[in-house]
Amino acid sequence: MLSEYPETSSVSPVAPRRQWIVVGAIAAVFLVATVLRFYQLDVRPFHHDEGVNHHFIEEVIRRGYYPYSHENYHGPLFFYLLTGFMLVFGDGEAAFRALPAVSGILLALLPFCFARTLGLRAAFFGGLLLATSPSLIFYSRYTIHEMLFALAQVVLGLGVFTWWRTRAPAQWYVIWFAMMSLVTLKETFVVSVFWIVLALLSIATPRGVLAALGTSARHIGRAYLASLAFLFFVFSGGFRWFEGLREMIQAFPQWLGRGTSSDPGHFKPMGYYIDDVLWPAEPVTLIVTALAGVLLFYSLGVRFRRGGLTAIGRHDVSGGLPFSARTDLLSFLFVWSAGTLVTYCAIPYKTPWLIISFVAPAMILGGVLCALATESRRFEIRSLGWVIVAVGVLFDSRESFRFNYRSSPTMETVLRLRSMPYGDGNPYTYVHTTDGMRDFVEDLKRYLRFNPSARIVIGVDGYWPLPYYLRNVTDRAGYQRVEDPVAIQGDYDVIVAEHTFEWDGGGDFSRKYYRFTGASETHTYFRKIEGFQ
Repeated sequence: MLSEYPETSSVSPVAPRRQWIVVGAIAAVFLVATVLRFYQLDVRPFHHDEGVNHHFIEEVIRRGYYPYSHENYHGPLFFYLLTGFMLVFGDGEAAFRALPAVSGILLALLPFCFARTLGLRAAFFGGLLLATSPSLIFYSRYTIHEMLFALAQVVLGLGVFTWWRTRAPAQWYVIWFAMMSLVTLKETFVVSVFWIVLALLSIATPRGVLAALGTSARHIGRAYLASLAFLFFVFSGGFRWFEGLREMIQAFPQWLGRGTSSDPGHFKPMGYYIDDVLWPAEPVTLIVTALAGVLLFYSLGVRFRRGGLTAIGRHDVSGGLPFSARTDLLSFLFVWSAGTLVTYCAIPYKTPWLIISFVAPAMILGGVLCALATESRRFEIRSLGWVIVAVGVLFDSRESFRFNYRSSPTMETVLRLRSMPYGDGNPYTYVHTTDGMRDFVEDLKRYLRFNPSARIVIGVDGYWPLPYYLRNVTDRAGYQRVEDPVAIQGDYDVIVAEHTFEWDGGGDFSRKYYRFTGASETHTYFRKIEGFQ
């Protein structure tokens, strides 16, 4: 039975037929995750942050290391890996997004690496939910730290739980390297580590944890030292820029202040993640978390009735519930995911991509619940379980289509579903670049075909990610505040100014309006040349 809980990591013979089932399950999740992450990978224009990250990659290539600064908040590991991907695949929009896409695929496959802990069926359902999650797909197609962070976070969480169940000392190499990877990615590692530790303490006593740690002390020490060397190596730019270690220490207090007091421009109501992001686009995560909570409280009630308060502390007592073998696993995943969501709701600073730190463990929790239902000995529960799995995956796939891809008018008519891969109406986008910036870039490319030596000035504040789009004409493109386009008309052929200027071009320039983002509008002046209108 897949529901039987493995107590050790011993390897047992696997029947050939079962081997094919395992291979088929992995292949199915891999195929779904890959298609959903690479299809139309360049459908969205670059976001401000993607443009800035490309600039940092250019710095890495120029210097040979990333000069980490605590003022930039996010750690250097992402930039080193992204540089490697760029050197291999180039810097086109789709190629530049290959790292988060691959990270999203690995995240969907990760439950299979812990199949002895989760159970094969739970690993399959969890992987399928991870593969089709609308938010995980969205941020797998977005070159920021988040997806790589979610991958390392899930490795850490499942690694901690696996160590507790098996007491395998080697698991500490997984745990410490996952931990240090989180530290080298984002300051929000504090939230993730805090709730993973509390999740462990929800299924174990502090005394029991300390006793188990004592039996693995030597391996823990070795793994810690090796991972600490990795941390120093990354932050010091390969031991070439030790200033990065000081910057690392300064990052946390600045991040803490940003999240609670110093950056009100990103402050949102407590219910933002639930009311504005998850419930409109991904209610499956909230439903499975709530269901797990109900089941666990019911289990505690049964324990209390059978043995009083002392029974609640005995983790091998399940009250005879059908999910008895996985009560600890449900408790761990529930505390981890629900606690993470509550914390991010309580912190005033909110951006939509932070939700995937909750979504990833919640999808694994959903996979465990689906496995429990479909493994039931009662036909009606088993049938209902399969229906729930089908509905959940289909609903997530439908929302993924809405918020990640551009469809044809025929498809929208047949499916009665308007797609919005970015911009207004998409809960995952945040001050995103509009089609207007792409229109400007296309018009500029066309203009440069008629006037290859044209000089360009970008005189608006919200110009990112234009440096990425203009990376091939950096010698002729300048970025400075334009107070009066009339005063500089003799120096430039293309002048991008704030839309508040009402100059008509004076006969030498044509004027065109573009909206770059929701907060950035421009009147752009093109020097008149034959052939360009």
